[in-house]
Amino acid sequence: MKTKNLIPLSLLVLFLAFGVSLKAQEAKPADKIEQLKGLVPLDPFKTTPEQDKSFDIENSEEIYFEDGSQITLSDLARYTAGIDYIKVSYVNPSDRNTVLAILVRKCTPDERQALKLIKEAMGWEDFPGGVDPNAPDLSSPDKYMPLQFDPNRTLEDALKGLTKKPAKLGPGIVMFNPSRTALYDEKGKFIPYFLPDGKTPNPTVNKYLNDANFSIVHYKDETGLIKVSVFVPATLAEKKGRGQTVTATALIEEAAASSDGDNNGGSMQSTASFQQKVITPEGVEGVFAIGKKADDFTAKDINGADVSLSQYKGKKVVVLNFWFTRCKPCVAEMPLLNKLVEQYKGKDVEFISLCNDDEKTINEFLKTHKFDYRIVANTLKLANKYKITGFPTSVVIDKDSKVSFFEMGGSDKIGEHLKKAIDSVLK
Repeated sequence: MKTKNLIPLSLLVLFLAFGVSLKAQEAKPADKIEQLKGLVPLDPFKTTPEQDKSFDIENSEEIYFEDGSQITLSDLARYTAGIDYIKVSYVNPSDRNTVLAILVRKCTPDERQALKLIKEAMGWEDFPGGVDPNAPDLSSPDKYMPLQFDPNRTLEDALKGLTKKPAKLGPGIVMFNPSRTALYDEKGKFIPYFLPDGKTPNPTVNKYLNDANFSIVHYKDETGLIKVSVFVPATLAEKKGRGQTVTATALIEEAAASSDGDNNGGSMQSTASFQQKVITPEGVEGVFAIGKKADDFTAKDINGADVSLSQYKGKKVVVLNFWFTRCKPCVAEMPLLNKLVEQYKGKDVEFISLCNDDEKTINEFLKTHKFDYRIVANTLKLANKYKITGFPTSVVIDKDSKVSFFEMGGSDKIGEHLKKAIDSVLK
């Protein structure tokens, strides 16, 4: 994908960030929120590009919900993806060009109507509940788990009770998980997401997703959840400017990671190499862009010891692994990761795993599974900060704290890939 075709960061935030499920909360007047006292709100429909750029939305913790609680960037994205909530920027009265905090609150009726018109013009869909049910949710790992479909079920039967999702010809974004969607080709033949071994993604699926000659028609249930997707020959208009499709799955075909991502308006697959392009809009470096200095973090591992990236600068190569206990690909690659730990024992390499689950869940998991990485629990917020959109994800950071390797998705060659990456920077 060429840089000029990338979606503005403000839109990327809305569809790439994955976060916790929304919960109904009792609103609290903004002037009662301690952190906002002394600040004044800007008109949410009239903020300038300079004001927007003044707030480091990816790294700031000054993002609040209307009840006064701090929320993550993922929460912000999920709330504002609909038309029930709005993002309000707060500034100091003496410096209205510098945004100091953001508040997410319920819309007034007029604001809701205005948002509806704006988002409809952009190709967005108003989902029941205000949240796209197809968007991955890191707080609900089960949403990543693939579904099994009857290969003998006809397309006609599969479509019963479903309605066709409107096509996106503008900048609208369609999210769906192909491993949880019944896929059919242009002749109505079922396409299994996995090969017969039940774990290797079917190359045919990726071929269709990345072929600009084919479009994809989605069928949804009453909640807006996509249940069936059919690949059909693309029209000329679709080839020139159809909306992009983001696939969200923890099981990414390894071959897709080498795709250059420039498919002339075709679909986008959330692969490791492509992810680095998606999060680098208009020259802004991605969180784990190769060669970029990795942002530091501080935490404690499950044994109570302090852990951070900065403590290893100039001393060790750091290998990170993002995972959660119910992620099958994460668990499947652990023997390969354990082998790496053994191979580099006594060398300047530190293996750290960042798990979304709490300590109790992890300790129960470790009773039946062996994982030799140093483990940090409750890292959902950190995964959001680092824009981790698929699990497992592995990152190698050299002794100068620069990213030298990034790979997302389960692979039976992860051991080989990591060894090559580690050896290239181990001095």
